[in-house]
Amino acid sequence: MQPRKPPKSPNRKQFDAAVNSLLNQRDKSGLFAFIEFRLKQFNLEHKFDIFDIFIESYIRGVSKIESGQDIENPSAWLRTTCLNVIREHFAKKGKHWKKEREFSSIEYQISSNDGSDYLSDEYVKEILSDIRQLVSPLDFDIFVLRVMEELSWI
Repeated sequence: MQPRKPPKSPNRKQFDAAVNSLLNQRDKSGLFAFIEFRLKQFNLEHKFDIFDIFIESYIRGVSKIESGQDIENPSAWLRTTCLNVIREHFAKKGKHWKKEREFSSIEYQISSNDGSDYLSDEYVKEILSDIRQLVSPLDFDIFVLRVMEELSWI
């Protein structure tokens, strides 16, 4: 005998019906076309799949309903949530790029210092001390591996 699932709330049924309606739209105004356009807009189309964004948004909707909150207009809510999920991923990507640019800038400064192939030990220690104060311990370790050890995570 299989355990019975509790019946769906009216709000959950309405949400699922709206999701089914959006999934059945095959035209340019459909949900997947919207997600695809937004992924391209934020230059994330190669990092995330349309279905990843949709599923994450759907799970947020179900969680919201199960927590007792209502979703008045499920279609609009789902589109807005998809956009917010994409924005969150874009913000995470931006933070990563910011660190990358900072490391590249420091790497350039070290390599272009007065045309010499070797820097004095004192100068290197001074730079490392300054960097250690500016960034977190994890970022400092990454910097040492990336710039000093010439390793890469790619």
